[in-house]
Amino acid sequence: MLEAIIAFGVMTGVAAALALSVRRAVALMAWLTYSAIACSFAALAMQSQPLGESTALGRVGGLLVRWGFEVGQGQLFPALAISWLIWALLGTAVISLIAFRSDRPLATMILVWAVDAFALIYLLGIVLSPETSSLAPSLLLVLAALAGMLIVSAYLWFHPQLFGGRRTAMLVAAGPPLLVGGGYVFFLLVMLVVGQFARWN
Repeated sequence: MLEAIIAFGVMTGVAAALALSVRRAVALMAWLTYSAIACSFAALAMQSQPLGESTALGRVGGLLVRWGFEVGQGQLFPALAISWLIWALLGTAVISLIAFRSDRPLATMILVWAVDAFALIYLLGIVLSPETSSLAPSLLLVLAALAGMLIVSAYLWFHPQLFGGRRTAMLVAAGPPLLVGGGYVFFLLVMLVVGQFARWN
C-alpha cells in the first residue's frame, strides 16, 4: 500500500512539475509521452520476471501497470493500455487544475469531471471483465448516464447562455455522484449502527 502511494505521489509530482514549468499544451503532450514511456518500461520489467517468480524490478513495474489485468484476462498488453489511460487522465487532471487554479469554478469543474471519468472507466472495466460480465446488463444504463452527464455538463459549461449555464453544468456533473456517494455512506452508517445495536442485545 505504501509503495502504491509513493508511486501515485511521484507520478502526480511529475505532472505538477510539468504544469508549473512549461505551457499547458506542452505540459500535456510531455505528460502523455512520459506516462506512455514509463508504463512501457514498467511492462517490460514485469515481462522480464521468471515464470512464477517476483523480482524487485517487476514489483516496481507493477506499481505503474496495475489496472486492467481482469479485462485482459491476465494479459500484459491490455493492462499496459488501460494503466496508461488512467495515468494519462490523472496527469491531465493535475495539469489542468494547476493551469486554471486562478479560475476556481473551472478548477472545481475539472475535478468533478475527473471523478466522473474515473468512475466511468471503473464501471467499464467491470463490464468488460469476464469475471463480472454478468453485471454488464445492469450497469449499461449507469454507464450511459455517466457518459451523458459528462457530455451534457461539458456542453453547458462552454455554452453558459443555455439552461442556467455553468451552475446547471456543475449540478449535472456533481449532483448524481454526490447523491450516490452520500447514499452509500448513509447505508454504511446505518449498517454500523444496526451492527452495534445487535451486539448490545
